[in-house]
Amino acid sequence: MKKLLALGGVLLLLAGCTGVTTTQAPSTSEPDRSSASAYPTELERYYTQQVDWSSCDGGECTTVKVPLDYANPGPDSAPTRDIAIAVKRHTVKNPTGTVFVNPGGPGASGLDMVDSMPQELSRAVNVVGFDPRGVGQSTAVDCFDDTKLGSLLDTKEADINAAVLKQVATSCEANSAGILPYVGTTSAAKDLDILRATIAGGKLNYVGFSYGTLLGSEYAREFPRNVGRLVLDGAVDASLGTARMAAEQSQAFEESFRMFVDYCHGLSACPLKGTTEESLAQIRALAAKFNAHPLPASTGRPLTGDQLIGGLVVVMYEQDAWFVGVAALNEVINQGSGTTFQKLFDVNNGRGEDGSFSSNVVEANWAINCADYPAATPAEEHEAIAAVKDGAVLGDSLVAGADMCGDWPYHPAHVLGPYSDVTGIPPVVVVGTRHDPATPYAWAEKLHKDLPGSVLLTYEGAGHTAYLTGGSCIQDPINAYLINGTVPKDGITCEASEPIAVPSGALG
Repeated sequence: MKKLLALGGVLLLLAGCTGVTTTQAPSTSEPDRSSASAYPTELERYYTQQVDWSSCDGGECTTVKVPLDYANPGPDSAPTRDIAIAVKRHTVKNPTGTVFVNPGGPGASGLDMVDSMPQELSRAVNVVGFDPRGVGQSTAVDCFDDTKLGSLLDTKEADINAAVLKQVATSCEANSAGILPYVGTTSAAKDLDILRATIAGGKLNYVGFSYGTLLGSEYAREFPRNVGRLVLDGAVDASLGTARMAAEQSQAFEESFRMFVDYCHGLSACPLKGTTEESLAQIRALAAKFNAHPLPASTGRPLTGDQLIGGLVVVMYEQDAWFVGVAALNEVINQGSGTTFQKLFDVNNGRGEDGSFSSNVVEANWAINCADYPAATPAEEHEAIAAVKDGAVLGDSLVAGADMCGDWPYHPAHVLGPYSDVTGIPPVVVVGTRHDPATPYAWAEKLHKDLPGSVLLTYEGAGHTAYLTGGSCIQDPINAYLINGTVPKDGITCEASEPIAVPSGALG
């Protein structure tokens, strides 16, 4: 099910392009299009366009025009959209190419992602981040003003009924009618091929995280002859449909909660008591208590139980942040304050301390998911509820209730994937984290099985995705692949790094 609050969102900070000087970037040569397949004649003006660059945040930025509707690209007067691009240029004398990156979401901005990639990679290649259509600076989906959006996110899940979800769909259509039908992943994959041709030329080298693996897989289906080096970290199995995906994700989060509780029990400052199961029940009881009687927070808005769980979900995305979850529980249980959990929940949704939103990650997430997935059927919902009803913390909260895509004005005929029919591509690197709460490891195994000739790298740790956090065992072979084309050995397994470090004084 697609839930309104999207508890499994991606924790990112938005970084935009600045600067007003517009010039042709001196470091950009004319892309070499000779090694990639031809483009349709009706798209020639997009594939052959010249772009202008401006300096921004230590890099260079530009926009690339794409057709609004690939089914009807039309004449020169047909509607277009601009895709925002940020490039961090290599620092070595002889670079080895260009790598595009996508941080996931869907709805997360890729512009700041260029500064998050490993230095070894950034020195050797041009790293390109972009906002997919409907996201951030690429003609963003807009459903509500900040006040109304904040009010919706503060609403308890139990109070979000079919009427509320109908209001969301109606408002999104009214405020983004011009782009809402066209923000799906297939269109974004076609945009990516135009970006490849105009920014880099040659074949596409790409790193996709989480939802970015779906975008990369769809690209491989649409443009197999243009695939270069693809790294897909934290695979999404969209062929399951929203209900089953949510159920399997819920089960993975429950496993992470158990691991987190065991970690907490090893700290003297842990406020959770009893066995693992008793501590999980304590967390769920806190959530029920604060849904009935929200807890004060210094943000000026009281913390609900749903927001407590949402904040804890955010912590599960990175194992090194588990100490923050322990500190937040200490604050709740021993100090009677919900401030840290409230801030975690807010940052995850792009919400600032003043109540404004720095990104449209929430609204873009709604729009892209509903453009990609048919609404779940009652039978699919019942099956999902049965699978998770005994969850110690989440229960059926991620799968029960009305599906927000049910009233969405635009629906796909079928879900994306599976990708077992993709042929003619070079080896793709799939990365899976054994205890990933957001994209279960089984999904990486499935994508590895589907994509012909792919290799699977496994990180035996927790947290969401591994390339940026899993240490040199994971990072080194991926860097060698992206820089030199050296395909990693299939089946590499990397143990988790050192035990989680707790900063001095972090727990009070």
